[in-house]
Amino acid sequence: MLKKLIKFRRSPLFICLFLIVLVSTVSKLYFGSQEEAVDKLGTVVGYFERKTILDIRRVEPELEIKEPGNETTRKPIIEPRNTSVKNDLVRVRTHKLPVIKKVAEAVRKPEGANYPASKNDTWEKRPKNFSVKKGDKKVDAIVPTLKQTINTTVGPHKTYLTDFKDSTHYDPYIQTVMDIKAGCQNASSYDAIMAVHSAPNNAAKRNMFRWLYSDYQKTSPYKIKVYFFVGQVKTFAAQSNLVAENVKYNDVIQGSFYDAYVNLTYKAIFVFKWLNEHCQGLRLLLRLDDDVFAGVHQFFDAWKSLVKTEANTIMCDAESNDKVRREGKWLVKRSQIPEDRYFFTHCLGYFVALTPDLVPKIEYSARRTTFFWIDDIFIYGFVAKKVGAKFVNIYRKMARWNKKKLVSCLQTQGRKCTILTFITKKHADFIYLQSLFQNYTNSKNKPSKPTSQLAL
Repeated sequence: MLKKLIKFRRSPLFICLFLIVLVSTVSKLYFGSQEEAVDKLGTVVGYFERKTILDIRRVEPELEIKEPGNETTRKPIIEPRNTSVKNDLVRVRTHKLPVIKKVAEAVRKPEGANYPASKNDTWEKRPKNFSVKKGDKKVDAIVPTLKQTINTTVGPHKTYLTDFKDSTHYDPYIQTVMDIKAGCQNASSYDAIMAVHSAPNNAAKRNMFRWLYSDYQKTSPYKIKVYFFVGQVKTFAAQSNLVAENVKYNDVIQGSFYDAYVNLTYKAIFVFKWLNEHCQGLRLLLRLDDDVFAGVHQFFDAWKSLVKTEANTIMCDAESNDKVRREGKWLVKRSQIPEDRYFFTHCLGYFVALTPDLVPKIEYSARRTTFFWIDDIFIYGFVAKKVGAKFVNIYRKMARWNKKKLVSCLQTQGRKCTILTFITKKHADFIYLQSLFQNYTNSKNKPSKPTSQLAL
């Protein structure tokens, strides 16, 4: 029998029964009189429960908290007598934050900054570290108003529309490496000087331009002088080819910048610098890329009718408030242009005509403008805006890459066609379009059938 009792005491059933009885006894004592239970049993659980309750009730009697604008002092919290444990645990001491009535109290004021006394005042200086205290609804409602005021006072594109005094920054990149012997001294004897942006290895395109625009029989009664502007090359062989080409045609000008797409701004500044120094008596400047076909007679008709003798004028395919590209070929980072649009008018630089008085103005202002790698935006946007140039937008007269638009216009209207340019990389297109311009003297003439090599 004794052995059975010993086995039963060690069994799981006995342990469970013992724990149930123990828990029920403790619970009765707890809900009955906890003070007596702690004194009598002296258990560890009761001891820590007692200590926790006393810590919660304990308050520093000498603590004083003053509110702004209120000199009254809070009375110390006194432990209430004969209260239940549940009420003691609910007591929580809260701190009321002072109400922020002025904007200056909400912003961390750096040294040297003068802040407005209210949200209706103007900002005298933009804070470098603008921050506010979180969690206050009134402050959060004021913050957007402050940010809007800051942006309106600065203005868009301020970095590029402000001149810097040192004009020597661009000097290493716009020096003349190779040019022509006679220079451009007889510029006044030409109706226009054509400055062409060309890549060093585009000799075939340069030959096409010489065939089209340097031949007086094709441009008569207008006389045009063509110059090609290139940068430095990597190999001695490529440089030798450029020198040999310039010896033969005497129309290649080379700058000290490396010829690359991201350096087109240096090339653009170099063009205006060289023209300003060498082409005295310039009557009209045409700035083209070497993949653009232009109708000479159509251009001069448009120039005479739209610009006439007005000075400080640029005629081009213009864009206003154009979107800033954040991807693709013309990707611009927000660190360069934080705005989402260019808040001005600028030219698409593949074909631009300028009055001669703009050449020295653009050269002077460009050398004092912060570098931006897209030359169309830099020269015909930022710099043109700074010199106050007037734009004549002829986008309706541009075919851009739409060959059918130009061909259809020539076939139906002949020489009266007002389309001026077409962008193409095919030599056959240049030859075919030139034949159309020469053959169509009026709208009644029908085009001669092109050969198989020049077919569309």
